[in-house]
Amino acid sequence: MVSRAVGQYGVMMDTTLRSRLAHSEAAAADLLAQSMQDDGNHEVSTETFSAGLLVSLGPQRYVNRLMCTELNLAEDEIARTIGFFTSRNLPSSIQISSVADSGTSNLLRKHGFVVDWQRSVLAGRPAESPASASASASAAAARDAIEAVHDDGLDDWLSVLARGNDALSPEARATSDEFGRAARGVSGAIDLLARVDGRPAACGSLQPIDGVGWLGGAATVPEFRRRGLQRAMLDTRIEIAVRDGHEFVAATALPDSSSMRNLERVGLSLVDIQTVWRRQL
Repeated sequence: MVSRAVGQYGVMMDTTLRSRLAHSEAAAADLLAQSMQDDGNHEVSTETFSAGLLVSLGPQRYVNRLMCTELNLAEDEIARTIGFFTSRNLPSSIQISSVADSGTSNLLRKHGFVVDWQRSVLAGRPAESPASASASASAAAARDAIEAVHDDGLDDWLSVLARGNDALSPEARATSDEFGRAARGVSGAIDLLARVDGRPAACGSLQPIDGVGWLGGAATVPEFRRRGLQRAMLDTRIEIAVRDGHEFVAATALPDSSSMRNLERVGLSLVDIQTVWRRQL
């Protein structure tokens, strides 16, 4: 039986929505890869087939895996995935719904895959007024400090993204900047920055894909945490989603993390838990 839950926005979380979000997320990754290729990164490659999107952004980058849009996998699809990544000297990795059947899990284990990590997918219909009585006074005040990022503010936004995600080494910072610039290049993407006393403090983004507004690019500089800045970012982005007519807003987060709790506080409900399998060599 498929687990169902009704969120604050009255959305019935079922297999139809789970599938739609999987397709939308894969489309977002494909657009990100295209943007990176346009910026001259020739390591990037993608391939779409029956199981979903094979995406290779290159060693040490954010996405190198099969993003499944189907619930289960056949053995030939697993073999094709292994071939795709082996030819690029990358470990084979597959992202699939945790409610995939036992046959898929058994096939993955047969081919040397083990569970690497998991993440939650949350979604909801944006409310007309995302701010609620549960929002703290500090979060409400923080909304006044949020601004849209234009080209002259991009360096500040990238700095917050890197510092907030602890991407401090030169290599990690270069990867973070590459990701931020490529995501910004996707049509319709919106980046937001919050300042505290004029200092860049928190960031967030909204990426519209097929009627879904993906909430991403979220980070807060350590010294400005616990001030309601990310709650303010969420409320502001959901208001933009309402304004722009997105049917859903969605985001991913590590299970039981503070990010997941923040998403639940603004009314998003758990749709799926994705499991990422990695092949052991």
